Amino acid sequence: MKNVKLSELLSFHIYDDGDFYPEINTKELIKNTLVESPLNDWIKLHDEWHWDHEAAEKIAKHFGLKVIGQENTYNYENDLSDIMQYSIVSSDEDWVYADKTFIIISMHQGGDARGNYSKAVIYEWHGEDSLSFLDHSIGYYFRDIEDNEAIQEAEPGHSDNPTYELNKEHKVIIEDSGQVLAIDKEGNEYVGHAYHGADQFSSCKKYVVLDWAGNNVGSPEFNHYDDASDWITETIDRVYGDLSDDEHDEHRQEYVIHDITSDEDIAG
Repeated sequence: MKNVKLSELLSFHIYDDGDFYPEINTKELIKNTLVESPLNDWIKLHDEWHWDHEAAEKIAKHFGLKVIGQENTYNYENDLSDIMQYSIVSSDEDWVYADKTFIIISMHQGGDARGNYSKAVIYEWHGEDSLSFLDHSIGYYFRDIEDNEAIQEAEPGHSDNPTYELNKEHKVIIEDSGQVLAIDKEGNEYVGHAYHGADQFSSCKKYVVLDWAGNNVGSPEFNHYDDASDWITETIDRVYGDLSDDEHDEHRQEYVIHDITSDEDIAG
């Protein structure tokens, strides 16, 4: 088996026959999305509060909060490296955007998933900055550069298991660089990458927009081809003002999208 590490968060494990499975490092996911709470110093004084749900009930009672629910990642499909059980305690049923929300986690330590969990650790939830904690499957971003068509079923939100959906209709090749090649049954090729919202050092390709002389037109770095393409449109509008569609297309030829990762120019 060969391992391709995309980042501290994401990796692929590839068998000799080409089959693969992706993996999200569970501990890295927690570190990237949640903040450990000072309440852990308090909970250490209570050895009897071992399980996450026990700690959740005590914290909810002490602070006048509500236990919203509990999940165990063993019970559904995901790409996490480790099983975790977690409880949600919040000041509001709409806990994602509540003023105060805690995620209380017990990590599985091996063996039967029905037992052997670590002592609970309390984390603070920070609204939208923590949302990626709930993404437990790797997504894929693909584009057929010629016609800009996406493989939507490989993106989170379109499927609970993007890897399964991708493999169902495509031959998938994971390159050593981490780039993903997908070939459909008609032979159409799609080039893309795996990603996760919590990955601050994503394996995503990096693009900028260059003018005909090779100068960066003031664009930021983009992770997606579409975003760089939109920047070309905005740049033309900003520089030339109102144009007909034909005039717009003509000026579009003055720009290219540059792949920083491979140091190559691709279509504009």
